[in-house]
Amino acid sequence: MIISGIGIDIINVNRIRKSIMARPFAEKILSSFEYENTDKKLFGEPLYMSFVFSAKEAVSKAVGTGFVGISYKDINVYFNDKCPYAMINASIKGLNKYKYYLKFERTGNNVTCDAPMIITTCIAYKPGNAEELIFNILNDNEYAYLAKTQIIPIENIDFKKLTEAELCFRHESRAANIAAKEALFNLLGLDNTIANYQKLLILRDASGKPYFYTTDKEINKSLDEYNTYLSLSHEKEVAVAFVLLQAKE
Repeated sequence: MIISGIGIDIINVNRIRKSIMARPFAEKILSSFEYENTDKKLFGEPLYMSFVFSAKEAVSKAVGTGFVGISYKDINVYFNDKCPYAMINASIKGLNKYKYYLKFERTGNNVTCDAPMIITTCIAYKPGNAEELIFNILNDNEYAYLAKTQIIPIENIDFKKLTEAELCFRHESRAANIAAKEALFNLLGLDNTIANYQKLLILRDASGKPYFYTTDKEINKSLDEYNTYLSLSHEKEVAVAFVLLQAKE
């Protein structure tokens, strides 16, 4: 099974609440299908709109280019009991052949947040008989895949865990990089030492998609066993990383 991409987003529900009060938020982010087929009472419900907004942000990252060539209104989010998913409108050629499987989590004050947060993870894969497999991956029940979502507070990060190049990044990006390194070391079973943190760098390709880079032989030996996927996000108080490792055949 080849995964097209992954995405993650974190959103402060209070921020969405303010957006709903300030302007017609639903009209801005809902597709015509969603607008016509959703109970209009939900348009003013911050939690529901947070789920939809966060899902579309995560999908844009799984696409790999963000909102370049697509908009919020091009993405349809479908909620079901087992594995919510999103699809991109048929008019967007190339991207509409994938199904974007979603997982929603709620978090709050345990990570120094002053409001409820929604974390959405996304895996893009061609439609078929993959729903059970994707559900297991997102819920850590699939042996051939290792997945980890790491969340850390942005305040008081340990700068020793950053390379010299990363010290030049914006503060929220530094925190997201540390979260990504923590997740990767956890999945690979590598020592969570300052030395290892400084041997690992998160770079971005031409489209802006993040990836791991290292010249360290031990870390590279572990990474060579997997196809590696990475996505990052942040809010005012916290940063998150989603790392997925797929065992090579």
